[in-house]
Amino acid sequence: MKINRGIWIFLSGVIMFPVGHFLSQMVLDLISTINPANSSVIVDTNYHMLSISNQLTTVSQFGIIVIVIDAIVFFADKRKPKL
Repeated sequence: MKINRGIWIFLSGVIMFPVGHFLSQMVLDLISTINPANSSVIVDTNYHMLSISNQLTTVSQFGIIVIVIDAIVFFADKRKPKL
């Protein structure tokens, strides 16, 4: 059974987009909104959690780029003559 390479690229992009978004939102939900002690440790932790969330958002955006690349590969493969 031969599977077109465009399908694998599409599946990777489709998986990257929601997983990156879900994990980013999960990290944002874990950040505490109440800072009772004004502790520098809590502030530092919040900063690093925001950094992780931004990196996961980048993964989600890269998933969209992969889907666009898949469309280009899919139509380029369709234009090739079959041997």
